[in-house]
Amino acid sequence: MRVAVTGANGFLGSALGKYLLSKSIDVVKIQRRSGGDHIIGDINANTIWSSALERCDTVIHTAAKVHAPSNGADGLASFMDVNRDGTLNLARQAAAQGVKRFIFISTIGVHGSKTNGQPFNEESPRQPHSDYAKSKNEAELGLRDISCETGMEVVVIRPTLIYGQDAPGNFNRLVRLIKLSPVLPFSRCDNRRSFISINNLCDFIFTCVVNPDAANHAFVISDGHAVSIRDFTNAIADGLGKKILQLPVPVSVMLRMAKAFSCSFQAEQLLCDLDVDITKSTSLLKWMPPETMAVAMSKIKCE
Repeated sequence: MRVAVTGANGFLGSALGKYLLSKSIDVVKIQRRSGGDHIIGDINANTIWSSALERCDTVIHTAAKVHAPSNGADGLASFMDVNRDGTLNLARQAAAQGVKRFIFISTIGVHGSKTNGQPFNEESPRQPHSDYAKSKNEAELGLRDISCETGMEVVVIRPTLIYGQDAPGNFNRLVRLIKLSPVLPFSRCDNRRSFISINNLCDFIFTCVVNPDAANHAFVISDGHAVSIRDFTNAIADGLGKKILQLPVPVSVMLRMAKAFSCSFQAEQLLCDLDVDITKSTSLLKWMPPETMAVAMSKIKCE
């Protein structure tokens, strides 16, 4: 089996390439910088992928634009250019090259930024909460049309926040905070958030490569259980071998402070609920997360 991985030098793409190789998959690494099997330029509606897709059975599209130069129309347009138009261009060329299955790494954000007592599943309403999520949602809808037109199988994966060594974003900020401070304010935080370790996500993607039952399905995916931000940061600290003290700061106070410093969105990502139900993955694909959170956190290096 020959599998092309876009964004092969990114956080997910790099880990995924190694994981697939460990499973004896022939991996074609596609990336924007040297070191891969194929180097491409900007990803948009005009990118030429044909040489990188030769003899590939499956394409896993992990490459994406995560940050925009600005908010508003220009920011949304830049996301659409890469995450929607670039993805659909790649999918059309993949179908033309005879690729049998196209696996798209989307985001749980297509369903919204938080849950209110009812976990997200694959049938939850689409309420993309950011320009990034909107562009992923548009790509999903376009891929569905391409699959109908060409017969190429499409699998959509909507992961929750991914954690592990060298993970970017909020997880990296939490790790740095715990390394620097022995005190955190989350003792009274009993929210429910789903996360997924990088190893569990790679294993799930591998399952979607080899399991025929994954064809033409979407999956919300996580470690399979929700934890509070208090328990999550405690797990990070345990993995780092650090002792921390959790102070009982009211969540309402933290949210007001975040609003005062113009970082309400980041605070909500940590303090509000975002739970997912992975029943579809466990029942249809017979997949279970192979790694516990404690094991995943123990792999984080304390530099």
